[in-house]
Amino acid sequence: MIDARYQPTDEELSDGAAFLMVNGRNPGLILFVETDGNGWSYGVGRLSYPSTLTVKLDDEVVWTKPPGSEPGNSYNAFNSSARFP
Repeated sequence: MIDARYQPTDEELSDGAAFLMVNGRNPGLILFVETDGNGWSYGVGRLSYPSTLTVKLDDEVVWTKPPGSEPGNSYNAFNSSARFP
């Protein structure tokens, strides 16, 4: 797992982090967790097309994508650096 922290808003208690879930050198998904100091939110993005991906929160499935669930959309994999604010 790789993580990066950032401040999503100008609020004093604002905080955020991005987590890459990987298996070896193969990224599976990216998870964003953010807070404004009062509440929090999260976002999930697929980085692996051929696998079923599932995210649970308190043992409840909150996001899932089966393999090949996005027909017609292209899928590219490449290595490049990313900068977070």
